[in-house]
Amino acid sequence: MCVAKLDLCVYPGFPFDGNTQLQDGAGNPVNWPSGMTARMRVITDGTGSEVLLFDSEPITDSWLLFHLTGADTVQIPQRAEIWIDLNYDAAGWRPWALGRRGAVCR
Repeated sequence: MCVAKLDLCVYPGFPFDGNTQLQDGAGNPVNWPSGMTARMRVITDGTGSEVLLFDSEPITDSWLLFHLTGADTVQIPQRAEIWIDLNYDAAGWRPWALGRRGAVCR
């Protein structure tokens, strides 16, 4: 599985509500695997070691949701490397998407 490209618009000091809906090839919503968990891993120091971890909301349908407070987002520096990892079976965490916090949001 290749890691998808992620584009996040995070304003430091403001709440962030990120969501992604899983869809099939025809664009229809598909539920994520039962019992799956997700986390946002933020690398701030360039070493590749996670520095900040944020868990997703409980996953019960086709939506993957992250809610960060202003106190959370102020910790994420510009150009931080941001990973979304999934855990849906006994194999443990797997990277699913990678991106950076951009300087300017579109």
